[in-house]
Amino acid sequence: MTTPTRKLSALDTAFWSLESPEAPMHLGALLQFGPGGGADPAALAVLLAGRAARAPRLRQRVHVPRNPLESPRWVEDRAFDALRHVRVHGLVGRGALERVTAELMAAPLRRDRAPWEIHLLTDGHPESGFHLLLKLHHAAADGLRAVELGVRLLDRLQRSSVRRAATADVDPSDVDSSGTAEPPVPAYGEWRVPAPWTRMEEVARRTARSADVLADVAAGVGLRFGDRLRPRLLGTARGPLDHPLHTTSAAGPGTRVVALAALPTVELQTLRRWFGGTLHDVSLGLISGALRRWYLELGVDPARRRTQVLVPVGQRPRAGDAALGNQLSGYLVTLPVDEPDPVTRLLRMRQVLNEHKDRGAQQGAGALPLLSDLVPPGVHRLAGPLLAPTAPLLFDALVSDVPIPGLPFTLVGAPLRAVHPLAPLARGHALALAVSRFRGQVNIGVHGLADELRDPRGLERSLRTELDELLAHAAAPPVAA
Repeated sequence: MTTPTRKLSALDTAFWSLESPEAPMHLGALLQFGPGGGADPAALAVLLAGRAARAPRLRQRVHVPRNPLESPRWVEDRAFDALRHVRVHGLVGRGALERVTAELMAAPLRRDRAPWEIHLLTDGHPESGFHLLLKLHHAAADGLRAVELGVRLLDRLQRSSVRRAATADVDPSDVDSSGTAEPPVPAYGEWRVPAPWTRMEEVARRTARSADVLADVAAGVGLRFGDRLRPRLLGTARGPLDHPLHTTSAAGPGTRVVALAALPTVELQTLRRWFGGTLHDVSLGLISGALRRWYLELGVDPARRRTQVLVPVGQRPRAGDAALGNQLSGYLVTLPVDEPDPVTRLLRMRQVLNEHKDRGAQQGAGALPLLSDLVPPGVHRLAGPLLAPTAPLLFDALVSDVPIPGLPFTLVGAPLRAVHPLAPLARGHALALAVSRFRGQVNIGVHGLADELRDPRGLERSLRTELDELLAHAAAPPVAA
């Protein structure tokens, strides 16, 4: 059966155009399975290929017209063979899992095929289980849609229940942080208004909101440019490591690295009960503290370098049409890495996030993705490669939160034990973080560049240290919310 073709949305076109060989734009997820099932790797690869082939989106590739002003389209991959997308890798030696995962995340997906891959990682010992690394281009899905597609590879889940399962394990305290409670912003061509004056009012509001977002972006870029230029003008530049989260030519391109941090959910819930907020707030508070500790280890004064992260916020409703493509906004969040006290730092983080939630995900510089529909596809195609290196002018790192349904999934009978999401690493950035919660564990995927000046894998240890110190403070009376 031939799958109907459709144009990529403006935001999907932007993701496709921003990609470069050095900075692939695919999402990643490392799934850890326990022992069980007994299927050999070759048979499991065939099974995974067969299940993936049943998803229409995974049989499509992106066709880019020769005319640079035309939109790319999703078309059926006539040479599609699912087995070409599934590969088996052996793990040998200590640290092989993280090393092989980092190498695979650094490799771009082939742009002349359906943009996804499945990598089966095993050490050859059935009693130790196995891992799957799933790679899917960001133009094909946002985090929620990627989860839905990934669930189709697993056992005992009817296709009709995938969407419901994808949000079944969301902590009630985290509804606001996921952004799914906010209504999506419809594309201009999809508006349906009953009267001309109502349409004019909507256009006026949209134009005003767009102008506000652009003004916030310009102000933010100007402020950050000033932060970077001021030390040089004053002769107080701090050497080659101007910012630990940016790449630097002095240190070379760096080596891709991955670290897999795992923290007990019950311990983060303890902090949430004592200090208030949501699990999402606590996670970002821990990341702020871990970054501060890491900066100090590198000899960088956290108080002298503003650290802003982009926190994506989904705008697609839970029952939304996946054919509409990525529907994302974001919060541009300044992390309180300058605060030395861990409890005060956590409370400041909660306050900052509450201010963003009160303002909404459709305002501020982080809402820049919402303006993609205002730009013709030809501009995205032409400007994307030119704008790709400018990400550090707006933010220092990506910190995404991926909702994972907490159901007892299995694959050929082997239980799914952990899910570590891995965010794409933008050009000019040395770090991207992704957070998920699954069956009693908060997993933080650290994806970055290591060089002679820094190694972001140290954040795994810093996260644990920050959590332990906050738990020690939780013996005091709880702070009023």
